[in-house]
Amino acid sequence: MTLRTPQEKKLGRLAKRCVAGGMVALAAGAVLTLGAALPTQADVIVFNDTFTDGGRTNGGDPLDINWWTRQNTTLAVNSTAPTITGNALKVDWTTGTSNFGQFLGVFSTSAAGVAIDNVADQIYLSFDFQRVGASTTGFRFGLYNRNGNNHTADGNNTSDNDFGYRTAILWAGDASGPSFGQEVGTNSQILTGSDVTGTITNNASVSGYAAPGTTTHKVEMTITRTSATQVDLAIKMDGVLLRTAFDSSGIYTSFHEIAFGTNGGGSGAGVDLIIDNVLLETRIIPEPASLALLGLGGLLMFGRRRRENA
Repeated sequence: MTLRTPQEKKLGRLAKRCVAGGMVALAAGAVLTLGAALPTQADVIVFNDTFTDGGRTNGGDPLDINWWTRQNTTLAVNSTAPTITGNALKVDWTTGTSNFGQFLGVFSTSAAGVAIDNVADQIYLSFDFQRVGASTTGFRFGLYNRNGNNHTADGNNTSDNDFGYRTAILWAGDASGPSFGQEVGTNSQILTGSDVTGTITNNASVSGYAAPGTTTHKVEMTITRTSATQVDLAIKMDGVLLRTAFDSSGIYTSFHEIAFGTNGGGSGAGVDLIIDNVLLETRIIPEPASLALLGLGGLLMFGRRRRENA
């Protein structure tokens, strides 16, 4: 056994402290590096309805949702022609220019709905569609808040006071393409009526608009929280950005349903529109406090291990 002087023992204890301190600093640096490498966006699938189960109500697939008619619409799910691929949602709208037809997909029945609470949070919607028959007007669609009433059956008017954001896909006509509108929910029918306000600012169409043919197309819509008082909106078709807009007056940030509708777009020959692969995701940015807690937890765990090994 080697005998050490008091001075040598003191120097030894000091050296251990320096080494331990360096390890803590190293661990802290590693935690901070890990935090920087973590994904800054958490994507969560709210629903992804491919209609594979052959029904339009939420069956065994947890990612399905319920689809209900409002009026002047017949819905069916099948794989008979015409179809996109396999089962899809077939929409038959009543013929006549005075008959507005609507249907809804309900993806949340909670009071909070699906929300974008923080800056940079985003809701992403996409779906495939195919135009069928001789319908001429196109269709509207949008994301809506239920405003206290759940839509739970065909043919009722519980959605008339819902509020949200809408846009459209046009078969022909306006070369500038679709624009966005804000519906404030004062008991006019969803997607139409006098409760569409002018608070949305539509930017110029990005690349012009070519009306879709009868092949399959993909539509994407995003609503992004850009500040405490503003949301930005965008619509794409087949990957091409068609329009951007923003709302900075009484913004909406919580949603329960997707709505589709047309104003007298029925062809009178059965199916007018096919919808498939309807996807809704939330893209949420973790709050800084969450990352800070992660770093603190790592340091506490490291400190505990040091004590156990002492």
